Amino acid sequence: MVDPPENEAWAGYAELCLFLGNEDEYRAAGTALLAKFGKTGDPLTAARTSMAWLLGKMSEDELANADGLADRAIADKTKHPRAYPHFVVVKCLALCRLNKPTEALELLRTVPAELPGPVQHLVRALAYHHKGQPVEARKALAAGIAPFDWRMETAVDQDRRTHHILRREAERLILPDLPAFLEGKYQPQDNSERLALIGACQSGNRLELAAKLYADALAADPKFADSLQAHHRYNAACLAVAAGCQRDEGQDHVHWRGQALTWLREKMTAFKKAYATQPQQIHNEFSHWLTDNDLASLSETARLAKLPEEERKPWTEFWSEVQATLRSVSPSK
Repeated sequence: MVDPPENEAWAGYAELCLFLGNEDEYRAAGTALLAKFGKTGDPLTAARTSMAWLLGKMSEDELANADGLADRAIADKTKHPRAYPHFVVVKCLALCRLNKPTEALELLRTVPAELPGPVQHLVRALAYHHKGQPVEARKALAAGIAPFDWRMETAVDQDRRTHHILRREAERLILPDLPAFLEGKYQPQDNSERLALIGACQSGNRLELAAKLYADALAADPKFADSLQAHHRYNAACLAVAAGCQRDEGQDHVHWRGQALTWLREKMTAFKKAYATQPQQIHNEFSHWLTDNDLASLSETARLAKLPEEERKPWTEFWSEVQATLRSVSPSK
């Protein structure tokens, strides 16, 4: 029987089983993981093992063990300083499982807002739900959903599968009208709910529906698009590109490609105005546009060549403007 001693060899399998819906195999893998590393003193191993258990259903004893591992993970912030905020989020999830949402929310305030990934937002959403604050729960869920790519083909590693598992749980608890929405029998009531629904649409390959949620959000609140830090117009454009470049061609595809171009132009105008005196910010932003895979379907020359002339020309002009802007802000050699 294969029994590798390194935690890296074990990491991710339990999450994969739960991601795929095989709960029996998940429990078997989690039990083996806990038996192997349940007494570890390494914070990274403790955090990984704790998170693996915290994603599924547990007995009281198992939860106590997972919480103890989370405590060990945050006991010493000097061993893994960069990963330490992520360890804190694991502890916050343990507090949610222990029905201590207030303590979880208080501890989450110590986590840097710029921490990458959606997990802190998803855990915050769960904490607000368990505290009985549905409006705040939806806002936190929206913050965890909107900026990230939830298409199933991107769930290629342990972290991203963990994201999906937590997202599904949060959606079940916080978005009771999600099934009705996907059946066309319910419409979201505010922008927090619209953004929170986008993840389920992306993961279910309902890309046009996801893009429409963003379109409705932008139409519902003109100020919604004004936050350059939130990148709502850009995220909306990326979804519109995905919706407009699916394999099955149709008039809706033309609409979404045109909408993506409109949003990108609006974003460009707003960004250049806001950062007129900060050329490095403009350079960083537009350089990203040229290399972002989410826009590649309508930024690469070979792909643009496949569009009808009436579409290809405005897109070509747009990318020429992006490149000209980059040249204008690039430092002189």
